[in-house]
Amino acid sequence: MKILIISLTVITAAAFSNVLISDDFSDGNADGWLELSTGASYAVNAGRYCFSQTASDTAYALSMISDLPTSMSVSDYTCRANVIANEGSMIGIAGRFNLMPTHGYGIFIEISDTNSNLVLVRIDGLGQGTTLALTPCQFVYGQEYWLRLEMNGHLIGGKYWAGTSGDEPYGWTLTATDDAYQDPGIFALFGYDSGDTATMDISFDNIEITDEIILDLQSSSWAFLKALFM
Repeated sequence: MKILIISLTVITAAAFSNVLISDDFSDGNADGWLELSTGASYAVNAGRYCFSQTASDTAYALSMISDLPTSMSVSDYTCRANVIANEGSMIGIAGRFNLMPTHGYGIFIEISDTNSNLVLVRIDGLGQGTTLALTPCQFVYGQEYWLRLEMNGHLIGGKYWAGTSGDEPYGWTLTATDDAYQDPGIFALFGYDSGDTATMDISFDNIEITDEIILDLQSSSWAFLKALFM
């Protein structure tokens, strides 16, 4: 009976979730997105939101959105995006993000010649951050990946997977606890590269932000299940 109650709770949470933002760029534009002027080019091509730039030392792009004029309507939300990097050394998404002063949380794929890492980050300033969790991950230029970032109070979680949206794993790739930034902030897409000639060519699709939070529910359910057998 107790396990049935857990199942009903999960169903109820999903049934009453709200989609706060959804954009698949199928309309051919990025209306509603605020693009940071960095010298990068922003364009919707073939249904994907593309960032590109070549620079002498650093190339980066940042585009932001929220469901209210200046911020998200809630502090606890989950963000999902499909990402492709053709060139560049970092691609990712951020939530509870503020530009001035710059802070928030992000999940990024860090790309190098030898290995790639998935990193859960607390953003503590422009170009500054604290690694909350990190794990090696597979990465191939030109291949689609999915990223999810979820914030629920002090709980921060990130997921990474290949395939389709339906292939999303149940478990979290990275989790952390941090209570530095609790304001709703906004949602952001980010790309970066550096070097003697920095070249960034990245794109995003199927953005979805909802208030369906499972981090806390998942933890509570697991603790409850363990208690049944102790």
